[in-house]
Amino acid sequence: MANLGEPPQLKSFEAAHVHLQSAVEACRNLSDEWTCFIDSDPFDVRVDIAPGGFCELWAFVDPHADIVRDLETQSRSFLRSVKDAMDAAIVAAAETVCAPLAPINPSLHQMPLCGSQQDFDALVSQGHLLGLRQDQVRVLHDLQPYQGGDEIRDYIGRTMTHLAEALAAAKTGEPLVSVWVTSFQPELQPPDGVRIDSVALEVSGLMSERKLLARFQVTPPEAARNLRIRPNVALDAVLNAPPWPAYFDDTLNKRASGLLAIARRLIESLEHSVSTPTFIQQFGRLDKLAPARSESVWLPVQFGDPCQETEVRECLAQSDLNLASYRGSDGAFTLLRLDGDVVYGREIPEASPPEPSVEFGIGVERASLEAAATLGLPDFVFRPKVVRKGPGQREIGDGTLITNGRGIALQVKARESATGNAQREASWLLKKAAEGLRQAHGTIRCTLNKSDLTLTNLRDRRVRLPGDTIDWVPVVILDHPAPPDDVIPDRESDKHGLILLRRDWEFLWEQLRSVAAIVDYAHRVANDVRIPLGTEASRYFDLADRDVRAESEPVEPWMAEVSEIRQIRGPKLPQEPVDSSDSVGHDVFYRVLEDIASTDFTDDEQTRMKILTLIDQVAVTHRSELGRTLLRRIDHCALAPVNTLRAQHRILFIDHGRLHLVFSVYSQLTGHHRQLYETWLLHRRQKFLQESRAYGPDYPWSVGVLLTPRPDGQKLWDTSVCATNSGPTYDRDEFARLEEKFSESKGRDTAIL
Repeated sequence: MANLGEPPQLKSFEAAHVHLQSAVEACRNLSDEWTCFIDSDPFDVRVDIAPGGFCELWAFVDPHADIVRDLETQSRSFLRSVKDAMDAAIVAAAETVCAPLAPINPSLHQMPLCGSQQDFDALVSQGHLLGLRQDQVRVLHDLQPYQGGDEIRDYIGRTMTHLAEALAAAKTGEPLVSVWVTSFQPELQPPDGVRIDSVALEVSGLMSERKLLARFQVTPPEAARNLRIRPNVALDAVLNAPPWPAYFDDTLNKRASGLLAIARRLIESLEHSVSTPTFIQQFGRLDKLAPARSESVWLPVQFGDPCQETEVRECLAQSDLNLASYRGSDGAFTLLRLDGDVVYGREIPEASPPEPSVEFGIGVERASLEAAATLGLPDFVFRPKVVRKGPGQREIGDGTLITNGRGIALQVKARESATGNAQREASWLLKKAAEGLRQAHGTIRCTLNKSDLTLTNLRDRRVRLPGDTIDWVPVVILDHPAPPDDVIPDRESDKHGLILLRRDWEFLWEQLRSVAAIVDYAHRVANDVRIPLGTEASRYFDLADRDVRAESEPVEPWMAEVSEIRQIRGPKLPQEPVDSSDSVGHDVFYRVLEDIASTDFTDDEQTRMKILTLIDQVAVTHRSELGRTLLRRIDHCALAPVNTLRAQHRILFIDHGRLHLVFSVYSQLTGHHRQLYETWLLHRRQKFLQESRAYGPDYPWSVGVLLTPRPDGQKLWDTSVCATNSGPTYDRDEFARLEEKFSESKGRDTAIL
């Protein structure tokens, strides 16, 4: 029981401990009553003899009514106290974490005893367990009757099934306690000259008034009455409910002890969940444990040759972009720029080596897709379409990238080794570039441009896509061990697309780390003039420089009426890699996407893809800052008292208000908190629709991403999502009531991207 020195949240579990102690006392009394029952000598055995010496050995019970009545009383008290202890612990946990929100309905916060995972999962949708956090719900889940898979879970499942069945039996008014007879080999001691034949034991089982133990035959038959018999049976008390004893000492006393242990584990686990310091409370703020570090990829160049330095500086002075490139004798490619009086260099590494265990061309194709899946998101990266061709199969294209209504059709061409003839290698590059471009256009025309397109992404999930509504661009990736300089692919008037070396393909991914950004880049340059292969980085920095100098787009008039609004403006293409200013902050944003992508999902995979696509529209230049902001807010909310709700929001309007995106952090997450968040988000959405004058029928999307510190330490936070493109939810009166309720809400941070 809780004492006066314990925190208030533990005192709320006092009722659970009182019920548990009652269960312990009832268990002890039950054992004493069974001893009294045995001492009353209620059992007897008898042999029934039939013609021919056929015999049956029977056990009988004739219990005293008062002792049986006491057994029934104590067993019912035990079952009721165990269940009451579990229910009281659940109510205490819910009241502790939901005190700021709503009163807890005890009838909806009882220990469920579900027969299947599906039944358990349906509880929340039916209004049950709304006051528990997800880690607390997982405690209940782990103690359900249907659990199995290893020895411990099998034991828990069997014991909790017995509790569920016994509680159901107790409601019927039928006898709850019965006798279980375990029969061993009886000892039959016949007189001299008498033979015992064909002994057949009966299986162990329940005894109501009598129980058959064995059958046998005596020769000669008349000697059957002179047998001396030791029955060798074990008699134990059991609850009159399955599962029945599985082995000799699987008794009522042992099962009762198991139920007490499970009830105690439930109470202690829920107490632990509201009283144990979180990771942040124990080890400090995440923001301080993983501080932001700016690491530039541009490093000062040390020249060993003064003439070479002079030549480089002259080239940089003549460059409009203050940019030059240098290829060393070893083939290493370096970009150079002048900052003040210092020459800085950035090495563009060679493409990563393909997997050596597969054919070279296949390995290069896989490496090209894996770069996108690793630095972008596997959900947006799709394997080649496989179609039947005669008795075999054929792959169409070398992969696709799709997001936000735009797609890339990839063709990858690889040369494993090269000759020393620059003209011959240039000819190979030109030939393969033209060939890949024709093939990519053909793949788009004949395969991808279908309304019923189905592709498999790199998470091995099949996704249905409206291919005929996607804006496609061909991208040809050339892998060459030593490409000659100044090779410019031919430009055909009807064959637009991006052609680049695999080294430059990986450079773009290291720079942008977003499928949406890469797809946008490919569409942006697809119709530009062809440039020499190997100079994609230079074109990239040319465009990045233009973005820096571009004028800011005007704010939509309605946005000026939004309180606390601020416009966040930056170049679409960053000059530094997107994670260089704060790799941890960028990883936080990426982890949010990963959480959504890896969560078990029962809806159509198109829905998940849509949500990920919308969130992926956050500009790559702002992801590190957003991730760092969320990390700091997780710190702040995780330090809130357990019975306090802290909430902070970053509200974004993207693409002139065509997307309403909210990143929120709550200090707790229960069903009640989730309902509160959805109500808040729908209210904010309706206000957004009114201010932007979005009258339908096609409404913009609103997406809310809710992060909550996870107390059990298995992860630092949980991620939840709410998304809709429906019309207004509330009538005028309800909207006004919510407006008043949420008017004092703090922690909003509204921005335009």
